[in-house]
Amino acid sequence: MIDNQPFSKSAEIVDFYLEKRIDFFLFCQTQRALTLLKSERDITLIICSERVKYDNQEEKIGTSFITNLDKKYRVKTAVELSRKFREIQGELAKASAYKYPDNFVVGHMLERYARNDIDFSVEKEDCYTKRILTSTDGKKVNAFGCGLVLHGKAVDKKKAAEEEYEQKGLIELVV
Repeated sequence: MIDNQPFSKSAEIVDFYLEKRIDFFLFCQTQRALTLLKSERDITLIICSERVKYDNQEEKIGTSFITNLDKKYRVKTAVELSRKFREIQGELAKASAYKYPDNFVVGHMLERYARNDIDFSVEKEDCYTKRILTSTDGKKVNAFGCGLVLHGKAVDKKKAAEEEYEQKGLIELVV
């Protein structure tokens, strides 16, 4: 069974297929996929690096797959499949690989600062908006909505915010 079921029903559907001994290969939301890997479920999570735009969603969704066809692995990355997704969608590299210039800030950085109680502000005269950047290989890249090009004292403020985030925002975990 190959299915693109509602992601909210994934656990219920996986349990049904396992109970009925039906082979399956299902789409799943990457961010929630690990919750499906209960020890009693003999399934494999196949992780893709790409986000897919579904007709019933406003935003792109991180998409991976769950299956009971693979008997060896619990989780594995699908590098070639991820590449194919990028080719089909006509996008450059995965977003997490982007390194923005020191004088540029995007929304997720600002969310990160706010989430970690980092006071950050940029005066109007110290920035301007920019949507498209150029990668080092010359390709045009969307700044995911929009970004701010910083100058003057705003560059130093961003550097200080990043340093504070490094101290506050990263929590070392142990097993």
